[in-house]
Amino acid sequence: MKVLQIIDTLRPGGAERMAVTYANALARVVGVHSFLCSTREQGGLSQTIEDRVQCLHLSKRASIDYKSIKACVRFIDKHHIQIVHAHGTSFFFAVQLKIIRPSLKIVWHNHYGAIAFQAKRKQLLIKVLSKKFDAIISVNESIHQWTQSYLKHKKAFYVQNFINTEVLNKRSSITLPGIKEKRIVCLANLKNPKGHHFLIESFHKVLQKHPEATLHLVGTDYYDTYSSTIKEYIATHSLNQNIFLYGAQNDSFSYLQESSIGVLSSSSEGLPMVLLEYANAGLAVVVTDVGQCKKVVQDYGKVVPYGDINTFAESLMLYLEDKDVKEKEGTLYKKHIFATYSESVIIPQVLKLYTSIYD
Repeated sequence: MKVLQIIDTLRPGGAERMAVTYANALARVVGVHSFLCSTREQGGLSQTIEDRVQCLHLSKRASIDYKSIKACVRFIDKHHIQIVHAHGTSFFFAVQLKIIRPSLKIVWHNHYGAIAFQAKRKQLLIKVLSKKFDAIISVNESIHQWTQSYLKHKKAFYVQNFINTEVLNKRSSITLPGIKEKRIVCLANLKNPKGHHFLIESFHKVLQKHPEATLHLVGTDYYDTYSSTIKEYIATHSLNQNIFLYGAQNDSFSYLQESSIGVLSSSSEGLPMVLLEYANAGLAVVVTDVGQCKKVVQDYGKVVPYGDINTFAESLMLYLEDKDVKEKEGTLYKKHIFATYSESVIIPQVLKLYTSIYD
């Protein structure tokens, strides 16, 4: 079996991490040849691709870029690739490939929880193109329900995200400001719907009682209005000694290792990879009740309604004030994730899915 993962970029992000995770995991399966293509640009995640994965990096500059399409078709023909696994918005590129090579099997992996709220014309485009998909993977149950009710696709699957639990012994390569037991980390790009404004207002409330606490924001800074209003709030309220922005980081796991609480403050999600990464680092978690977050975290962390500043702040303070509870729940959460969202659990399901599209 020869499978090509396609993703628009390799900048750090949830869908991007998942594409690389799939490519790496499949490369370790006997009888599977794993490939990966970034259609628009490379990024920091390039360094996390294992040597066994053969890569193609394109520089697509338009929705229809004939030069990039031809290059990818040549790559597919050269390696006799049978399945194209398209993540997120790369489905449009994958459909173009199938038009040229009809024998290709296309799997679309829908990562985005806000898909059902997109403009009707975008939903209609997906519905039309979905006729070219041989299977659709949704990362949470609500997206899966949308796929079944709106797209009415015959081969729609709900498959959980997963992590490689074997990559655990890497030592942190950084030192962060503040006390580790009081560090809160948020691994999320600075954009909607990640809810950084809600997070910072909640954290500001925490500081009234715990002035030694620090918040560390790791993720791509797009230097837009969203970003500038965050920085303005930090400056206006003199929070520069408590809130730190680092931008995109290739070694984000080190930032998690140096912290004790992981947070996610989104207003919309699918099944966020970051929740699995927090568990990998043994962090206690406080997250908003969106997408699949509650099902992932269950009772092993704190799940709070989006926009409820008081409850979010109280959940953070509980962990800051009770080290034993924080460590206990972090340990139990890690065990739960390893038992439910590990590579060894999910990859057999995906291989079965791949096989099914030939029936």
